[in-house]
Amino acid sequence: MLDRKFRANGVYLRGTGVCECMGTNPYSRFKHLAASELKMQLAEMNQTIAEAREVLADKDGTIEEKEQIVRMVTREKEALARENRTLASDMERLRRALDDFQESLPPELPRLQSDGNTPANASNTPANASWQQPQQQQQQQQQQQQQQQQQQQQQQQQQQQQQQQQQQQQQQHRVPDEINTYSGE
Repeated sequence: MLDRKFRANGVYLRGTGVCECMGTNPYSRFKHLAASELKMQLAEMNQTIAEAREVLADKDGTIEEKEQIVRMVTREKEALARENRTLASDMERLRRALDDFQESLPPELPRLQSDGNTPANASNTPANASWQQPQQQQQQQQQQQQQQQQQQQQQQQQQQQQQQQQQQQQQQHRVPDEINTYSGE
């Protein structure tokens, strides 16, 4: 039913079956669906009111018919107000659930903002590189490569220093040949 109404209003992206303003945030989807449904109900109610005004303006209509129309319009208004309150409480519950869910996520994962699809902390962590621009990704990769090269050089230097120290220790413990030979003279 909603699908038909969305197409009638022309809010679907052509050929995709996805509304352009929904995005990937579940809160945004719900908000959009609720707003569209309310708009459709409001349009129906406005049409009913217009028909009721025509009947009320008709002098030939009986008072009972006019009272019946007024009661019908009043009931529709009350139903729409109840549904609006229900949707508002549902949206608030969804917003709280989304906030609770995001609080339970580890800090290195991206967060959704309650009104949009952009992660709030996307550029701060390497785990979220998919949100960064390609240039930033290339720079980050170059920096990582440089760091790896520096680490390798440091390891090589440490190994060389250890080898030199071992050679020095071996030379210190070696007894000169002159001392080892005993001359009986």
